[in-house]
Amino acid sequence: SNTQLTCKLEGYPFPTVSWFKDNRPLPASNRLLTNYNLNSGIVSLKITDVQIGDNGNYTVYAQNKIGQDQTHGNLT
Repeated sequence: SNTQLTCKLEGYPFPTVSWFKDNRPLPASNRLLTNYNLNSGIVSLKITDVQIGDNGNYTVYAQNKIGQDQTHGNLT
């Protein structure tokens, strides 16, 4: 099955976004799809065909010239 991690960002200018798994940059994969909606501020990470190796701590990191922030959640 699939899962999606979602959060809402606010900031001007809109922050650049990076995703991490277990404190490492998320590797490129055709199963990992990121989406950034500038109008709503919603950013998401969709994981298709979830596998046991996808378990872990996911962090989304946002940064612009004013500052930075992050949030995280666990996928089990």
